[in-house]
Amino acid sequence: GTVKDEQGNPFPGVTVVVKGTIFGVETDYDGRFEINAQKGNVLLFSFTGYKPQEVIYNGQKEINIVLKEIY
Repeated sequence: GTVKDEQGNPFPGVTVVVKGTIFGVETDYDGRFEINAQKGNVLLFSFTGYKPQEVIYNGQKEINIVLKEIY
């Protein structure tokens, strides 16, 4: 999947974790990530200063996220 900011730019360094586990990855320079998840797992996307987002993994090939700043 890919994480971008509100301007549509790739977002490196975003933490992506399977909620309830210690398993996680960070997005690369291009905002891309790969994570092993099972159907029904909740993926938590977070970065300091931005609203965390949760997405339920239902077998999608790609999950594309836009993180929004906390105002």
